[in-house]
Amino acid sequence: MSKKKLQESGLIAVHLCGQDPGRPTAVSKDVHERDPFTFVTYPPTPVLKPAEPSSSCDDNTDIYSNGIDKKNNNEDNCAKNHDDSNNNYDSIISNDSKESNVTEAHAEQKQKSDVDIIPFGKNRLVHIMKLIASKEDPSNSNCYDYQFITAEIQYEMMKVHFPNLEQYCTVDKLQYWIDQSNIWGPLQRLTVNGQTKTGRYLWILEKKMRNFVGKDTEPLATYWDHLKNDIDFVTLGYARYSLHENLQVSKERQMQLMVDKLYFRLKCEEVFVSPFWPINKPILLQGCSVDERWRTLDVKGCHGDITDLIKRIKLTKKSVRLVIFGYVGLSTSPSDIRNFLKAHSNIKEIAIDHGDSIEILSRDELLEKSDVDKFYCHPASLHRFSIQ
Repeated sequence: MSKKKLQESGLIAVHLCGQDPGRPTAVSKDVHERDPFTFVTYPPTPVLKPAEPSSSCDDNTDIYSNGIDKKNNNEDNCAKNHDDSNNNYDSIISNDSKESNVTEAHAEQKQKSDVDIIPFGKNRLVHIMKLIASKEDPSNSNCYDYQFITAEIQYEMMKVHFPNLEQYCTVDKLQYWIDQSNIWGPLQRLTVNGQTKTGRYLWILEKKMRNFVGKDTEPLATYWDHLKNDIDFVTLGYARYSLHENLQVSKERQMQLMVDKLYFRLKCEEVFVSPFWPINKPILLQGCSVDERWRTLDVKGCHGDITDLIKRIKLTKKSVRLVIFGYVGLSTSPSDIRNFLKAHSNIKEIAIDHGDSIEILSRDELLEKSDVDKFYCHPASLHRFSIQ
């Protein structure tokens, strides 16, 4: 019934890939169609089969073991199987102990598997492939094997990190993504026993070393772990869109995608937008002038524009982590970034989503080191960060 009501409102129930399905959320159909690997839909509700008599007896045993005195129609059937009340009690205690051990072992196994499994995504998949295989001769050749790798071998290697890979892409699709990313150059042909195979000669990381790749270097999982460790931070997202003469619908769609990603992918608590952002206007000057045009856009989840963001930063007593898309997502002037940080001492981190990686720069790195120079970008050669 709830799913039907959501569908009538143009929404669908989903959960984040790799996360607990017991924590559902709702997104629009357009958002799901654009990123189906991140927002996973629920299967149709199954039709439950009638319970067997033995399961009814087990249910009563569990109720009795928890000290709950309830009567139902199955009590007579259960009583026939347990004539001796003392033996019945001992049996219940024994069963509870076994079930408890099984439950704990299952939970431990599930927790362990959740750590090793990486949420699926095209950029994450290509990123892992780059870590496992290299076209260049590595400096430490003892950890690598030089061999001819076909598309089928690549696919099997990826299934170790993405167990449900078959649900998302085929062998040909994976090969297309790798060719498109151009991480290893063109394909080669090799004839073995009269059969021609297509692939590449690559340096492949040894299997025993690959187990550490996903856990230690996958950017999104690492970023999420970083958020859990810093509970005294408030994570605020900022999405800006340059001042283009484009269609209203297109601008709304792009802004909605950015807002959704700041919430679901980057775990922001509040999101602010600037859909009419002049590329050369300093951040602090933007905060002095209110541009009400953003209110004309139908973008869900916004808490205001840059003016409201600055007010939020000033009012909070927590340390602030500001999340943006690409270096151009805040300002293209290093001096502007410095002035902005000096004016707001509680901004401790800036997290930059580059698509295939997430970079976190601390306040000290930005003010005392040269990391702030990364934000420099000449307007004439500016390349907009694309939302995929």
